[in-house]
Amino acid sequence: MFRTIVYSTILLTSTVSAQEQVPPFISVQPCAPMQEVAVQTLQYKEETLFRGMMLQRHASGQYVNSSMVFTVNQDTGTWSLISLYDNGYACMVANGTQFEPFIER
Repeated sequence: MFRTIVYSTILLTSTVSAQEQVPPFISVQPCAPMQEVAVQTLQYKEETLFRGMMLQRHASGQYVNSSMVFTVNQDTGTWSLISLYDNGYACMVANGTQFEPFIER
């Protein structure tokens, strides 16, 4: 019994320590036909800055490849990262404000 308690305590302590370093979270990505997702980028007058391929990890643990587009309004600093799928759907992966180009100093 004592060993079980000690092992459980060690396991819980290890788990808490790992979680404190990198907190686990699951994000929700709103998905819809591409035209619907693009409405937000049009609303904020964002233009495509670059395109590429991305690899995302699904909540199930499975990895999913998709195209992606990064849009930005360089005057206001708003930006969006959108994943694009072959079936015509898109997901808003992330969006935000205060975009600024990287300048090496």
